[in-house]
Amino acid sequence: AELVHEMIMDPWFEFGNIHHAFMRKDYPLPLTGPFLDILRDTLSLLRPVFEETLGQNVRLSEWTTLISYPGAKPQPFHPDSQIEGVTKLGKYARMYTGFIYLDDVTADMAALDLYP
Repeated sequence: AELVHEMIMDPWFEFGNIHHAFMRKDYPLPLTGPFLDILRDTLSLLRPVFEETLGQNVRLSEWTTLISYPGAKPQPFHPDSQIEGVTKLGKYARMYTGFIYLDDVTADMAALDLYP
């Protein structure tokens, strides 16, 4: 967490495009060092699900940390894809979005909501 905090304090860094970005940062993580170790550990747990539902030829499209500071507005419900509409997404791609919370999260703290 301290390493990510140091990186996001870089005034030249361009953050990801997210809804209600004030008091919220989307920081793309590098695929090196401890970040790569965490990704490998995470994917080792998820591999059976991915292989069963997506097959063995899958692609990671994003590996980021999303930080919401006190006072951040709730994000509106939105797809984590540029493909508009659930019907089109189902036709062209299968996608999984996952979160690993690094803090205790309760329902009133805007935990992730999923809609089929």
